[in-house]
Amino acid sequence: ETVLKALDINDDLIVDVTVLSSGELGRLMDEQDVGLSFLPGGPMLHIVNKSPLERPALDACLRIAEPGAILLIEDAVYAAARGGKAAARLAEATKRHKVYVLLPDAEARAVADRLIEGVTTVDYGGFVDLVAEHENCQSWL
Repeated sequence: ETVLKALDINDDLIVDVTVLSSGELGRLMDEQDVGLSFLPGGPMLHIVNKSPLERPALDACLRIAEPGAILLIEDAVYAAARGGKAAARLAEATKRHKVYVLLPDAEARAVADRLIEGVTTVDYGGFVDLVAEHENCQSWL
């Protein structure tokens, strides 16, 4: 657990901020039965890079993210493969979020030809466009 000091320049307020992993955050959110919004502003781009079999980052993202966009990169693209353990949860998420998969990563992992309905593929240029289109980006580690 890492504790940082945060200063709000407008109010000269110093608060303690505890940095949690996505798994710790998800467990805390479940225990407290509360929602969380990370940053004010427009829709957020949530970027997930870990396989749902390896880390709980995608589950935490799906559980607490406000409607916006989710981009799956690296091993997280496995979540979008038909028949995978996370496919049903991700398909349900497409009702609230626009879900994207980085095509070069899906191709490298041999899942590009079996992505679930409702998922849109993007190339590296599309990745850059998504970041530029969203006021806020949250990487789920």
